[in-house]
Amino acid sequence: MSSATVFANDVGAQTIDIAAKGDVVFVVGTDRRRLKVYSIFVMTASPVFNAMLGPNFMEGHRLIRSGQTEVELPEDNADAMEIVLNVIHGRNDRVQRTLSPGEVLKVAVISDKYDCSTSLAFAIRTWLDDYTSTTDPGEMWILAMAALALSKQDEFAKMTSALVFHHAGSYLGFIKEDDGKPSLEVQLKTAVLLEEARNSLRMKLVKDVLQSDWDCSSTSKKKHKAKWPSAFANLAENFGQTAISSILEALEQGKEETPLDIWSGSDPVEMDSIFRSISHNCRAQHEKNGGLCLWCVRTETAHDVHTYLADNS
Repeated sequence: MSSATVFANDVGAQTIDIAAKGDVVFVVGTDRRRLKVYSIFVMTASPVFNAMLGPNFMEGHRLIRSGQTEVELPEDNADAMEIVLNVIHGRNDRVQRTLSPGEVLKVAVISDKYDCSTSLAFAIRTWLDDYTSTTDPGEMWILAMAALALSKQDEFAKMTSALVFHHAGSYLGFIKEDDGKPSLEVQLKTAVLLEEARNSLRMKLVKDVLQSDWDCSSTSKKKHKAKWPSAFANLAENFGQTAISSILEALEQGKEETPLDIWSGSDPVEMDSIFRSISHNCRAQHEKNGGLCLWCVRTETAHDVHTYLADNS
């Protein structure tokens, strides 16, 4: 539990001492949680707080005049702000080693708003690394939004790549109007770009199937050619409603997941080999494509411009 001090002039209010001898109290969220901190710590960590507590703002005037001040932050999430301030103050005894994806996102939103990602970099990296192998599309979406808020392209690309490959349903279902998430416009654009990327990969898969050389050593070539569309349709059942990863797994398993009569009169080993080759090529294309570019989500400029800027930064 956080240590706390009750001040006489705050009727019933409790102040959480992140810094017991601090000179600033942030009053955060709808529950008006009071968080006591050192001004020098938050001003060093955040250009926004540095300006807020400087001579050009009322809070800064009070701090200069009396040596202490309070700052109202009613729109911020109190739990996330407390985590951020504990990290900034080096209070590792109060910082959780693992956060839920939702908590990571809320911290990311605070970090972005107050421009303190540099001070939180190590902690954020630790929290994001906990979910590098997640298979839950809901978690992937939340973590992608967190990476977007933090301007972390690698993490954003990784999570959106996983969503393209492993999610079967609509991405629109992930969109929520919430203070702890990026804007609805940004979420919608992300969902649309994910859908485009997944459809492009699905179309490549179909084209590879259509363009493959289905001639084989079988003596029943004509019959073989008539059978492979049925084989593909069986392996890729519910093509448009199935995750690409599941389709490729079915293709790689080949005849073991297919009724034997489909392979009748053809060479099953050779047909399996073609399906596996198609699956391999699709996986390779997906890895080459990677995930989404966060600047494509945020701006209207061409992707080539973002690539050039990244390569020359």
